[in-house]
Amino acid sequence: MNRHDVQTGISQAWKIVDELGLGLTISDPTPLGINEEFRDICLKSNAPYVDIYELGLKISHYNFSLTDYSYFQFSWSSEDNVRYAFYPNPYLSGDSDAVAKAGKWQELLGAGLISHEEFLAYLRHRPPDARIPLIRYENAPAQYSRFNHPCSHMHIGRHDDNRWAVDRLLTPQAFVLFIVKQYYGSTWRALANENEENGNELETLLIKAKQESRQIGDDFFLQAERRSFFLG
Repeated sequence: MNRHDVQTGISQAWKIVDELGLGLTISDPTPLGINEEFRDICLKSNAPYVDIYELGLKISHYNFSLTDYSYFQFSWSSEDNVRYAFYPNPYLSGDSDAVAKAGKWQELLGAGLISHEEFLAYLRHRPPDARIPLIRYENAPAQYSRFNHPCSHMHIGRHDDNRWAVDRLLTPQAFVLFIVKQYYGSTWRALANENEENGNELETLLIKAKQESRQIGDDFFLQAERRSFFLG
């Protein structure tokens, strides 16, 4: 997977969430570079998640955001080396009423009537409720170590050693569809259709996205590893 593949995938992923009514704003349609300030806070083991989330939102270090002010990041460093991340809003995610109220504040922010700090202050008046975890996906061939560090893997939450092996090199659209299915269920179920081959056009899109995410070869995922648990 090259840089162009990731950039194309970002555009396709944004189109999906935008057409679903979940897209808020696209900040950068290209793979993100390293932001030292954001990298440094992520490397601090004692940094609260809300601080990480708020910094990314404040400096717009994301490719696109959703209507609940969660956001996605997509990065590419070299051939087949990718990092994707979903940063859920710890204040609003899962609360449709709160999202609607925040939308009014977002309009004020967009009109220049309030500052970004005032908008964040509004979010902070709600106690954080991190019911949706941070999800990161990485494909890192150079870091592969059989059984210990999968080449392709997901991190669910922030524990350093949790790496869920994945038997495919995910595209951005596959990652986004996976997140939407898991955490935006009402939007997903709203498209249920008995006349659709798979009962839902989003299921069809997800199946296609999985097929377009090529399998990891035996050099980076041994047959012995495939006999253990992994996301296929």
